[in-house]
Amino acid sequence: MDEGLDDIAIAGCQGIDAEDLDSEQVTVVNIFIDTSYSMFTHVDHVITEYNRCLDSLCKSKDPNSNQNPSADGNRSILIALWSFSSINGQNNCRMIHDFTPAPDCKHISRHDIPIDGSTPLFEAAKRCMRELFVYGRHLEDNGAQVKHIAVVISDGGRKSNI
Repeated sequence: MDEGLDDIAIAGCQGIDAEDLDSEQVTVVNIFIDTSYSMFTHVDHVITEYNRCLDSLCKSKDPNSNQNPSADGNRSILIALWSFSSINGQNNCRMIHDFTPAPDCKHISRHDIPIDGSTPLFEAAKRCMRELFVYGRHLEDNGAQVKHIAVVISDGGRKSNI
């Protein structure tokens, strides 16, 4: 897909195949959660709000339909979820799940986002955007109309890249 991506990034860009989409219009959402030490006091709030956001996305109206979402939710929203931190100068970017239809995504817990290291905020934001657009381009090349949403959740503390 893109020569500038490492193996982990390529895995994150894969997601659901374009031919398996239920609609022509899709929204791809790439979420990166800061798991550095400074997030320790915020982690429960981040988990709660991510899970609420996921529930809302599942219940949102499908832009390809005049009806409310089906019982299994809005499948035109694809979400990828990552955690990021930096330990001893090494960026630790961990995929929790690749681009997956919102109703198939699971709620997260403390187990999913272990706290460690410092915050490579610039690198995480750059990676989030790059992977979002690479996957979106793949879907567009296969006929989908794509909206992109990039989300980086951080307190901005303990930055390792400044």
